[in-house]
Parts: sequence; structure tokens; C-alpha cells
Amino acid sequence: MKKSDFRQLLGSGYGSALIFLKNCNAPMEYARQIEYCCTHNTCFDMQCEGDRADYLFEAICLTGQESYFLESIMRRLENERNLDDWECQQMISILVLYRRKGYPAATEFLDRLYERKLSELSTGKKHPNRYRRDGFENLCTVLSDEDESYFVRTVKNVGKYLTEYPDSDMFSLEYFYMRFLRDKGKEYSRKLLKDVPREYVKAFDNAFYDPEHFLFGRYPKNKPQKRPRPSFDRLIECLNGDDDTGQKRLTTRLFAIAADETDMKRLAELMLSEKDGEKQLIMLGAFIFRPFPLDSGKLFRMFESGSEEMREKLFYVMCNITDNEELVKKYAAEELSKLPKNADSELMAAALSAYVSKVKGQDAKYLISVLENTNFDEHQLHMLYGEIEKAFRRYPTRKAKEILAYIYSRMSCTFCRYYVIKAMSKCRCLSDSILEEARYDANPDTRAYAEKLLARRK
Repeated sequence: MKKSDFRQLLGSGYGSALIFLKNCNAPMEYARQIEYCCTHNTCFDMQCEGDRADYLFEAICLTGQESYFLESIMRRLENERNLDDWECQQMISILVLYRRKGYPAATEFLDRLYERKLSELSTGKKHPNRYRRDGFENLCTVLSDEDESYFVRTVKNVGKYLTEYPDSDMFSLEYFYMRFLRDKGKEYSRKLLKDVPREYVKAFDNAFYDPEHFLFGRYPKNKPQKRPRPSFDRLIECLNGDDDTGQKRLTTRLFAIAADETDMKRLAELMLSEKDGEKQLIMLGAFIFRPFPLDSGKLFRMFESGSEEMREKLFYVMCNITDNEELVKKYAAEELSKLPKNADSELMAAALSAYVSKVKGQDAKYLISVLENTNFDEHQLHMLYGEIEKAFRRYPTRKAKEILAYIYSRMSCTFCRYYVIKAMSKCRCLSDSILEEARYDANPDTRAYAEKLLARRK
């Protein structure tokens, strides 16, 4: 395998990268690629994916040269210039795995790193930037999860500093503190602090304890009351009243969910005759949740308005119609063909969703050609891939294999790739080879899902 291809697969968290290393006679030939992925943020969006420490540590262990990568990671962390928070968190998490496996060098380095960051904050004359404060909080969180003594040390040391400088804002540890109290229990956490001077604990509490914190608060026992379903007359009153657009859309949606067929027809007739463009758009939105009850041919005439917002909503409405399916595909294809390569991705996503809802035969090849001939950046393509995946989940078909396999092979976000695999399963086009690869994916949910399906197939 080319080294550039391997780095792309490993950086995107594909299981095929680990399978390749398992079968490779000389895995250290790819050491630089593994090292790069360990010491850099290669995730599409670490905020939803989380770090890839476990996955990358597996790659390290498959080389049989763990000490080499341990030195590289420690050296990279020692020189913190040009590192972002996610990169630091990932490397610290990998070092924790080394520590767990019995590497004294990792344990010693983490302790030195903790002491150094604590010293930098508590002895700094200037207010630290957000990076330094968040970096220390991330370090405290990861280390305390592994070793509770770091929780005690943090409360003691920071509490002592805050006792001397009560107005200081050098530290930001709300998330660290409330998360530990939530996970371990407040009573147990207090027992851990029994040998810490009370004034230090009090100073720490005053700075970081928040009983209303979202991670610490408890949900009310009583279930929230359901919103009342508006009648047709109430909907019309709302549409003609002074409520803001958001409230009007919500009322229309609540009406559509509960209305009977007669009221939906009344709304459809009113929408078609409405002269106010904004009101018409709001009413049209009801038929995204419920099928349009009149002849769908009347919807196609609305395309002549020329409004992009109108066309976008019409495409989503057409996902639900069961007549004129070929005409839906024709309109969607025409929209896609006339869009410039830097077109609005939301309108394109709507047209693609309408097309997918009526997909047949060789339509997957057409969809792939559309994606290959666009000029969207990775974030716009990511959104389009997600829209296609959701459309296939709503309208499952075995003919989706080619397009879903295409998206799977290019979906660098492990979080979203999990849903692509689920869509393939729902469309009954999930192959054993992809399932086998998914067993080693960077996303633990993908692994568990693959193991579950493979067990059923045996």
C-alpha cells in the first residue's frame, strides 16, 4: 500500500488501516505515518468523534515498537508550540494507555507535565490565555479518570493558590470538577478530600462548584407536559397574527403531526391560493411531515416562482409523494444540472434527497457523477453525504449499494460513517467485507454494531 494511502486511511479512522498492519511484514515502514496521526489532529470533527487514542494505540502495538512511538509522543508534547487542545488531549490519552500497560516513562512524563502546567498557571504574572487554561483542565480530567490522586492534588494545590489569591481567574476547572462529582458521587469525592485542608476545599468550591451545572443537575421526576395540538382555526389565527416566523413554523408543524386528512386538504388548498410568499412557505412546510393530499402536479407549477427557498422546500415535500415519481427525478436532475459548481449546498441537498426518495436501477451512478463533478469543500460534501445517507434510511432499497459504498469510502468522519453503515444494513446491502473492516474502526459504536451483525450472520 502507498504510504500516502495508508496515512489517509489511518487519519480517517478506517479499520482497513489496522487490518493492513496486522498482515504487513514490515509495519515500521509506515512508522512516520503512524507517528503523524498520533501527534496531529486528523479527525474531521473531534468534538463529536472524540480522540482516537485507543485506535491509534492499537496501531502502535501492531508494530511491536511501542517505545519508539512513546519517545516521539513525549517529545512532541514537550515542545507544545503550534499544538491545539485536541492534539494535546489525544497524545495525553495515548500516554495514559502506555501508563496502563506498565511503561514507567509514561507515568513519570505525565506527572512532570502536570506539575509543569500547574506551575505555569500558579506562578504566571499575566493572565493565561484560554489555550493554557483549557489545556490544564483537559490534563486534569484525563489524569483524574485514570488516577484519583490527581483529583486530590488539583483541589489541594489550586485551592491553596485561591486561598492566597481569592480574586484570581488563572484557572478554569468547572467542567473538571463537576464531571468528577457527577461520575464518582459527591459523597465519595468528599471522602477523597478528607486530608486536604478545609480552607483549600472551600476556596476551590467557591471558584468552581455549581449545583445547577448541566453535568451535575438532576432531571425532574415528572415528565414534561406535551404541547397541545393546534386546531385548523388556531393555525390560521397564528399565521395571520403577530407571532414571529419561528412560532408560526412550530405551530404549523404541530398541526401537521396531528391533523386528519380533511384538515390537511384544507391547508393544502389554502396554501396553493395564498398570495403572501412567506405565509405560503410556512404552510408548505407542513407537507414535509405529511404527504401532500392533492394532485402533486400542482406542486410542480410552484417551481416557476424562481425562489431558491421555495424550490428547496418543494424538494423535501416531494420526498413524500407517491405519484409522478419520474417527474420528481426529472426536476431534481434539472436542478442539479443547472447549479454552478459552487452552488448552495442546502438546495443541492434537498434536490438530492428528492432524487434518492425515488431511486431506481442505475440511479446510483448518476448520483455519484453529481458528487464527483461538484466543487464543494469537505464540509459541504460531508453535509451532502449525510443528506443522502438519511434519505436512504427513510427510503431503503437494495439498489443503494453503489452510492452508499461510495459515501462510506469517502466519509472521513467516524461518527457519520457509523450511520452510513446502519443505512447500508437497512438497505440490505452491507457486505461482510465492510463489516469485517468496521470491527476495527476508530468509532467504538461502529465496532460494537459490526460485531453484533457478524454474530447474527454466523
